[in-house]
Amino acid sequence: MSRPRSKKSIWWLGIIIILIIIAHFLGWLSRPENIISHGLGAIIVNVAKVPQSISGWWQSWQQRQSCQEDLQQAKDKINEVSLSMLRYANLAEENQKLRNLLNFQQVSGFKLVTANIVYRGRVGGLLAPDQTFIIDKGSRHGLALDDVVVDDQGAIVGKIGQLKADSAEVWLTTNKNCRLAVTVGGSAETIGVTQGDLGLTIRVDLIPLQLSLYPGQEIISSGLEPTVPKNLVVGKISQIIKADNALWQSAVVEPAVNFSQLNFVSVIIP
Repeated sequence: MSRPRSKKSIWWLGIIIILIIIAHFLGWLSRPENIISHGLGAIIVNVAKVPQSISGWWQSWQQRQSCQEDLQQAKDKINEVSLSMLRYANLAEENQKLRNLLNFQQVSGFKLVTANIVYRGRVGGLLAPDQTFIIDKGSRHGLALDDVVVDDQGAIVGKIGQLKADSAEVWLTTNKNCRLAVTVGGSAETIGVTQGDLGLTIRVDLIPLQLSLYPGQEIISSGLEPTVPKNLVVGKISQIIKADNALWQSAVVEPAVNFSQLNFVSVIIP
């Protein structure tokens, strides 16, 4: 039974081989070696591209790393320059303040003792405004209680409230313990006594009602106190308070000094 089937298979195989040979000579089929070479060539080309792709990726990664390093170096340089400019600006500001102070001393003729602020005292927590300063000069340098303390422009910062040999506590004008006899700019009469208001502003109470006041007026020292020369700026009126049927009025005064910007102060020695 198997022989006829084997003969038949051989017969069909022979026909297929003859048809392939005829198709080859007629040019209908490519040469077998071309088929093999094309197939192998495609494989070889794709395999050859693998190391090239890896090399290209590595070079691209190295370039990105180099760019990132260059960018970081540029940022570091910018930060360095910015810090240098900030230091220069701070030094320039300090130098200007010292020149202002020297000019104030020459114009006023006051004897001044300049001191650094070494501590800032706050009442009511870390975010509360400054109400006291500790300075690095004391009685050994000629300071006394109630001496007036000024900034580089001659505006009043406060008074000496406590004193040691080599240090002193300054009560700022916004401190309730700091009292100053004051008047309105252009007037020779004392209109009242200041008192700090919660470390934020200054109040002047018991001002005669007939005295004309308005916001923006400058409040200056009246010279009534022996340790405080007259005409030193305290601040400007920001609000007038008048009660119904009252005989007096009050003024809220904004300090002339920005306490947070101070690094040093001067004490006027009477």
